[in-house]
Amino acid sequence: MCCLDYELEYYKELTKEIPKIGSKVNVFGGEHRIEKVDIFNRSVMLTDADRNMVSVQLELLQDELRKEPPANNKAREDPPKPSGR
Repeated sequence: MCCLDYELEYYKELTKEIPKIGSKVNVFGGEHRIEKVDIFNRSVMLTDADRNMVSVQLELLQDELRKEPPANNKAREDPPKPSGR
C-alpha cells in the first residue's frame, strides 16, 4: 500500500472533526461562519456578523463547541415541574 493511501485515511478522519466550510457555529459569544480550514496547521478561519475574521486552533473551536447546549433542548432549559400528586 502506498504511503498516500495511509495519508488519505488520516485526512478523512481528521475532517470528520471539523465543521464544514460555510456552516455556522455559535461560539465565542456569537454566531460565526466557517470560512477556511487548514488541516495541516489544524486551524479554522471564522467570520462574525460584522465580517471580522479570526483564525483559531481547531482544538479551541472544538472545546467551544462542546460548551454549546444542544439546540432546542427545552428539557435542559426548563426542567419539568412537580405534578403535586
